[in-house]
Amino acid sequence: MKPDKVGAIVSKKLVKGIEYLELIEAGNVMPAKVLSWFVTYGLSKQLNLLWQVEGGNNWIGSNEFLDAMKPQENNE
Repeated sequence: MKPDKVGAIVSKKLVKGIEYLELIEAGNVMPAKVLSWFVTYGLSKQLNLLWQVEGGNNWIGSNEFLDAMKPQENNE
């Protein structure tokens, strides 16, 4: 996927040793069909996904990934 063609960038990342794919907007608002493809593809492959739309983060995936993505309750 070319960022200038789809309006988004896909990266492979790690959180607490758990791999996930991240989709973020590249300049403009991401077209709905790009987000739809990303989520459909990730679900079909049982991948952990994080995507950012209009500055907000959303994620889906394994229970371990969901736990790793929870905001910290205490800033200790």
